[in-house]
Amino acid sequence: MANALTNLVGIEIGERRDPQESLELAKREMAVAEAAAGPRSKLYVNALDDIASVDIVLSKPIDALNLSKSAFEIAEKEFPESEEFISAAHTLAYACDTMGDLACAVHANEAALAVARKSGASDQWPLIAALSSIYHVKEEQGDLAGAGSAIEEALALPSVLTLKTDGCPYLKSMQASTPFTRRTSPRPSPISTALRN
Repeated sequence: MANALTNLVGIEIGERRDPQESLELAKREMAVAEAAAGPRSKLYVNALDDIASVDIVLSKPIDALNLSKSAFEIAEKEFPESEEFISAAHTLAYACDTMGDLACAVHANEAALAVARKSGASDQWPLIAALSSIYHVKEEQGDLAGAGSAIEEALALPSVLTLKTDGCPYLKSMQASTPFTRRTSPRPSPISTALRN
């Protein structure tokens, strides 16, 4: 049931439905996850992560920051090389960025990137997402070299090379806004695969 609620909340957030309704569903998800698997479980971390994501949308950045820190800390201790950890790190980075704490955002993004690089799964999107987040924060910090390096690496990954950037406006805008250009012959990816997001 907690997994079903996680999926439903993800759909609600993705489709930008009523955030208040999403928050209520995420709170139910958290109660079910805590009862079913306990407060140190992957299900519970997913629920904390979902509530934090909705809190950001609802302009509750302090609540989001506290919840995302809790999710990150639990995931880091209990299952540090999991997709739940990567997701918690992404949400923490987003909350930190929303609060203007770019050092915290960089730390969380780099933690997600480290795990995504070590992964052996077939989906590279967590790695691409981590690099994209690092690009965004580095650009905000005025570190154009760091931003350019992150986006070059993301754009050189096989999953992105097969994707036409016309079909992905966010990647297209990042590629266009960075002062660095993608190499014509892509360098090998630092890992061949990443965790499924």
